[in-house]
Amino acid sequence: MIPSGLDEEELIATAQAIHDQEPRAQLILVDDRARLAEYILYAREFSRGNTEAFYPQEWADRHIIANVQLYLSGRWVLCRGNGHEEIADLK
Repeated sequence: MIPSGLDEEELIATAQAIHDQEPRAQLILVDDRARLAEYILYAREFSRGNTEAFYPQEWADRHIIANVQLYLSGRWVLCRGNGHEEIADLK
């Protein structure tokens, strides 16, 4: 969970600090926990191949601020929202 309203520089710094603590984890950075359990259940089910798993779309669109992904190239990348729009590479 991260604070809402971070500017891009603060978001990058926050993501880098979390990545430094968890250097092997792909991360979803959210600013609200209300439906986080539903999102985690969705992510688990979807990763198991259940394409019919319930996705809390409205909550995700509003509260997933960014994500950190490990690219096949080995880069750790901070992306906007729950998508692939790159913000910064993390070290």
